Amino acid sequence: MRESAPEKARVIFRQFQTSSGQRSLTMAVADATPMERATRAELGVLHAESNIVAGERNAIVHCLVEWRRTKGKGLALFIKELDDTGKENILGGKEAIPEAARVRNRINLLRHRLTKLVKAIEADPLAPPPPLKKRRGG
Repeated sequence: MRESAPEKARVIFRQFQTSSGQRSLTMAVADATPMERATRAELGVLHAESNIVAGERNAIVHCLVEWRRTKGKGLALFIKELDDTGKENILGGKEAIPEAARVRNRINLLRHRLTKLVKAIEADPLAPPPPLKKRRGG
């Protein structure tokens, strides 16, 4: 049985071990694929948002936390200024649990938007992009 083009693309995509490499491959393929200009522009916006969310996700994964006394809440977990590698954490000083939930929500919304756009591109790359729900907050 022969693999379809999308199946072949998925196999190649999975060969890249980092999400950064996968995002770069996605944009290289997009640049080499004839598609409606607005669709390519939307893909570029989602790529930029993916890069930001990837940094936030890494900040959560590598964060160190500490208990701090807060006004009104008592004790809460906060993200330390330095991560587990000794680098400055971009989320340092923020409360850990709400920040992790915010990042998870951004990832889920972005995944939904990307899935919708990819399905539209696979159906007809020369069609205008589908209306996408814009990201909320943060």
